[in-house]
Amino acid sequence: MLKKLANGEYSLKNIFWIFGVFGFFIFFLLTSITHSSLLRFMCSGVRNCSGNVILYVLSNYVGLITQGAQSGALLYISIHVILSACFVVYMYLVIRGLWKSAKNYKGGIFWSLMAKICLVCLALFCFKSIV
Repeated sequence: MLKKLANGEYSLKNIFWIFGVFGFFIFFLLTSITHSSLLRFMCSGVRNCSGNVILYVLSNYVGLITQGAQSGALLYISIHVILSACFVVYMYLVIRGLWKSAKNYKGGIFWSLMAKICLVCLALFCFKSIV
């Protein structure tokens, strides 16, 4: 299924709506939950919390390695990183498949062009949501 998706073998509307919109919503919801849980965990008791997970991990990596297993921080970070990595791989497959499907679309040029425009916006939004 993922190979057919990456090769753009599904119809343009199926890739766009089912894999793109619905799949993006599911992954975005899951990563948002893990991100907010991680933020709640790391900002508890901290007065000025920036809310930047990457900055927190980079500035506290020694403490996370030594004390993280006891405090549960490694679990939150691991789940968030794994989901984010799956999200990146999935969205890459969707972007690649949608681009190929739009290129091979036999209908009007309008839908092919709109799919490509939405695709660029989606790619930018995915990158922003991960960072």
